[in-house]
Amino acid sequence: MLSPVCKESVDFNHEQTPPPVPGVVFIQMKSKNLQKLIRFERDYEPDYKEVLDQIKSCLMFKSSTLGTLEGKLAQFIKMMFPVEPKDDKGRTPLHRAASFANLPAVEILMDKGHAKVMIKDNAGQTPLHAAVQKAAEVKESEDNRRSSFKAVIRQLMSIWVNVDERDNEKKTVWDYALDKNWIKDLLYISGSSTSTAAKALDPLNIPKPGPQHKASHRLEATLVEFWLEDENGKTHDKMHSKEPSIFDLIYDKNKGVEKILSRSRPEGKKIQCRWIHLPANNASTNPIGSRKLL
Repeated sequence: MLSPVCKESVDFNHEQTPPPVPGVVFIQMKSKNLQKLIRFERDYEPDYKEVLDQIKSCLMFKSSTLGTLEGKLAQFIKMMFPVEPKDDKGRTPLHRAASFANLPAVEILMDKGHAKVMIKDNAGQTPLHAAVQKAAEVKESEDNRRSSFKAVIRQLMSIWVNVDERDNEKKTVWDYALDKNWIKDLLYISGSSTSTAAKALDPLNIPKPGPQHKASHRLEATLVEFWLEDENGKTHDKMHSKEPSIFDLIYDKNKGVEKILSRSRPEGKKIQCRWIHLPANNASTNPIGSRKLL
């Protein structure tokens, strides 16, 4: 039998630049007949199939990690490459894509490959754990990386996930978010299906130029809608979300809750629940207080 063919020679982190040319690393390849590794006589030989499967897995990992290969990733999935192979740490391509903030790869794996969002690695961690851990390492000055992780976390949570799921160390994603409130704000979305349906907000008069007007363009709200779908005889919660500015949500008469959500709502869905999260700050000096917004 062959030992695993595909293994990363280096575990790159975000402080390092991934290699410009993807490669396949072959290590510790042992067989009773080493000459067969060079040229197989028949494509149904056990060693040939094993090597081929591991090469496919390796290509899935590489195309999930490198942002320049999302086209190849979609092609591999169409060619029936394995969507959830595991590396030596039990991580899947979705774990890898999430930890590298590779949004196109995460979307392709979830939408085309139907990759499981709650799948766990050897440490008991889901792709959401992987994304949140790396997101917590982002520096305040790294706006682009923070935006990338925001998009990935939102995509992972676009279907129902359990943010209270614990890994082998009994830690949830909340624990890995540390003191990063921007991550915690994203995670609050997950528990919202038990909220009562929110009513549409009537547009308010546009504030005069000043702190309130500026803040309404700077701050973001979160809108979430939920519906039910039957899959394989089971009913599942589904959701989609938008993050409009407070100005678009509250003051723009041409937008508002319903119009913003309707632009990305799947057709024919009967909405069961709607959840609206507004930035909360009850300080008297707050230019946009809760009474002003509501």
